[in-house]
Amino acid sequence: MNTDIKNMPKDLFELTPVDNNMNEKIERPSLTFWQDAWARLKRNKGAMFGLIVMSIIILLAIIGPSMNSYTYKQQIQPIKNYTKLHPRVQGLEKIGIANGIEKSGKNKYIEKGIEKDYFWFGTDELGRDLWTRVWSGTRVSLYIGLLAALVDLLIGVTYGAVSGFYGGKVDIYMMRVIEIIGGIPSLVVVTLFILILQPGLLSMSLAIGLTGWMGMSRVVRSQILKLKNQEFVLASRTLGASNFQLIWKHLIPNILGQVIIMTTFTIPGAIFYEAFLAFIGLGLPAPNASLGVLINDGYKFIKAGHAYMMVIPSVIICLLMLGLNLFANGLRDALDPKMRNL
Repeated sequence: MNTDIKNMPKDLFELTPVDNNMNEKIERPSLTFWQDAWARLKRNKGAMFGLIVMSIIILLAIIGPSMNSYTYKQQIQPIKNYTKLHPRVQGLEKIGIANGIEKSGKNKYIEKGIEKDYFWFGTDELGRDLWTRVWSGTRVSLYIGLLAALVDLLIGVTYGAVSGFYGGKVDIYMMRVIEIIGGIPSLVVVTLFILILQPGLLSMSLAIGLTGWMGMSRVVRSQILKLKNQEFVLASRTLGASNFQLIWKHLIPNILGQVIIMTTFTIPGAIFYEAFLAFIGLGLPAPNASLGVLINDGYKFIKAGHAYMMVIPSVIICLLMLGLNLFANGLRDALDPKMRNL
């Protein structure tokens, strides 16, 4: 045994020199939390697809109504010549797509002597340009979704933070209030709210927001309960921080990721709820337009062979919902990677 050791080459027993500078060298660039989240989000193909779809629809909602000379409520004169015209697009009509020909084979553009006119989404029963109305309606639906999410954010975060931070009887009473409100069907509350304040953008947004904040408050409460006894909170309290400072300067910033995720999911929910209310007759008053109002109006003319009035806004709201949900899912995984494995 000893002989074998003596016969071994001395190189095996030499220590490799250690470069302490190389051991302490940082090979990867230092990233902040938000930079790391953005990098993870970019690697999520579904989220990026949703972001692209959502961005295109938002861009068209901004510039779409100004791409022609019509307004969303303008009736093109003479009205009898411009009612229920099927979509007609330059270039596509030559290959048999969007050529203005109805299912029966009629071409009202030729019959009424308006061959030079093009309506990319057609016109409705009152002779209004649907391209302008669809994108104006998309803008209104996005506005309702954002305003409802803002109301949800302000009430839900504040209510949940106070309930979770103070705990005890305060938490018990505040949670009982949520249970009572949650026991009332939200459709009943929204319907009464709209009937009292009259249908409109503000009343509908407030109605949807005031019935949707409870989910946000529960998430915020659970996160506050988990963090309020952490060392950094106790240290701040020892240094003299007030309860207000502890909540808004220490606890809320640490749950910002979950709040952003919940807010992102709230927007498509509010848009869908607005469309549902419009479909049952509680939508915006005429001549205002939203995607829900357009779908409801188009539904009446399906059997008459004018399905495009309903199909076009339906496709847009489906793409918008798909884009928002894909982006929200990707954002959830980017801000909280652990949730991917749940």
